[in-house]
Amino acid sequence: MSQVIEDLLAAGVSADQVERLVRQMGGLSVYLPRQYDPDRSAVCRELAETAGDLAARTLVQLYAGCRIVIPMGRQFMRQRLAARIHALRAAGQSVPQIARALHVHVRQVQRLLSGGAPDAP
Repeated sequence: MSQVIEDLLAAGVSADQVERLVRQMGGLSVYLPRQYDPDRSAVCRELAETAGDLAARTLVQLYAGCRIVIPMGRQFMRQRLAARIHALRAAGQSVPQIARALHVHVRQVQRLLSGGAPDAP
């Protein structure tokens, strides 16, 4: 998993917030200012609107004055998908119901439930 994602999770940023960040900004190169100020910095404002104030503050605190690439988070997203699939199965949903609910192929659901490696969402 990406160091940036690990840092965010370790700082208490929720997995849902990290997911929003990688979905909306993954792959973008951003310069993080030396001070967190969403009123003066468009990057701080966009990060806060996308992933929340804690995520934006954490990124600025850890990477102030640096240009970073927001990770795509493929491994993180696969883990999140697997967790959702297992939760829905535990709640009694069928494989086709899970596939429909998560917009993935039934074979992907079957592979994950049988312990196989997931595909990227």
